Amino acid sequence: MKRLLLLILSLNLLLSCEPKKQNNNHSYYPPVVQQPETPPVVTPDQPPVVTPEPPEQPDTAVVVTPPEQEEAEISVPVPEVITPNEPTPEQPKPNDPVFQIPEKRANLSTQHDFASTTLPRGFRKQTANPMGLQFVELGGAKWARFVLSANDNKNGVVRSEILKDSEPGLISRYGYTMRFPVENWQAHSEPDIITQWHNHEDKRLGEKPLVPPIALFAEGDYLHVMVCWDSKKVTTNTNREGKKNFKLIPLPKDQDVVFTWYVRHSYKTFSESDPRYKTEGGLIILAINGKQVLKYYGPNAYNDAEMPGYFKVGIYSRHIKYKRVVLLKDLYIGNEKSGFLDVMPRLPMLQ
Repeated sequence: MKRLLLLILSLNLLLSCEPKKQNNNHSYYPPVVQQPETPPVVTPDQPPVVTPEPPEQPDTAVVVTPPEQEEAEISVPVPEVITPNEPTPEQPKPNDPVFQIPEKRANLSTQHDFASTTLPRGFRKQTANPMGLQFVELGGAKWARFVLSANDNKNGVVRSEILKDSEPGLISRYGYTMRFPVENWQAHSEPDIITQWHNHEDKRLGEKPLVPPIALFAEGDYLHVMVCWDSKKVTTNTNREGKKNFKLIPLPKDQDVVFTWYVRHSYKTFSESDPRYKTEGGLIILAINGKQVLKYYGPNAYNDAEMPGYFKVGIYSRHIKYKRVVLLKDLYIGNEKSGFLDVMPRLPMLQ
C-alpha cells in the first residue's frame, strides 16, 4: 500500500516537471488583438458662419418745418341773415313760381342777350387784339367770347373786356351768365380778373392808376373776391387803408354760371354799433347760381370825386400762362327800383 502511494506521487512529480504545450484554442489568456488606430474623423471645412451686419441706416432726415404761414388778411365771413329791407338771394326751387322769371322784366336799365354783334347801350370794348372779342353761338344761345393769351401779354395786351360808364347813385345791381371752357382754364397761381368795378382816379390831384376796389377773379382753380378801400383823397397801391380777399368756391367749368350782384359803394368805415353801419356803409352781396356766397359789410371804394367806379367784365391778366376764354350772355342791369330777382338771369336748371 505504501509502495502504491509512493508510485502515484512519483508519477505526479514527473508530470509536473514536463513543459506544457501551448494550446491556441484553449488559452486561458487569449491574445490581445491590436486594433488598428481609428483614423480621426475629418470634417470638411465649413464656411465660417457670418452674421450679416444690418445695412447701414441713412442718416435720419432732418424734418424741416416750414415757417408759419402768415395769417390771411381776412377769413371768409360766416354768411349772415339778410334783413328784409335788403335784396335776398333765394335758393333755386324748380317748382317755385317766383323763379319763373319772365324774359322781359321791369326795373331794368339794360337787358342784353348778345343776339346781335353789337354791345349793350352804354358799353364799349377794351381790347387791342381784334380776336379778343367775338360773338358766337353755343348751345342755342348767343354769347360774347373774350380771349386773352400769353402772346397777348408779350405784346403788352393785358385785357379783353367790355366796360360801362358808372350808373347814377351809389348802388349797383348786376346779373349775367358766364361759361369757362375747361380746356382754357388750367389752374395756376396768378389771378385772372373776370369782373371788376374800377375807380375813377383823381388825375387832377396827381393820383395814379390803382388796382380795382372790387374784383372777382380766378386763382388756383377757385373764385375769389378782392376788396380794397381808402378814405384819403390821393391813394396809392402801397398806402391804401385796407384790402380783403374772400375765397369763395371752386371755379365751375363747362357749365353756365349765373352771377348776381348787389353793391353799395362806400369808402367810409363805421363800427358795427353805429346805426350807419348797415345803411350807409359799403355792402357787397354776391350770389352764384342763386346761392349766396358772399355778404360783406364794410368799405369797398376809394375816395374819388367821381363815384361809384365803372363796371368791367371779360378777362384781365398781366401774368397769363395759358390761353383764357370767357363766354358771356344774359346781361341785366337794374335801376333804383330793382330787386335781386329782377337782375338774376334764368338759372341753368330752369332754362
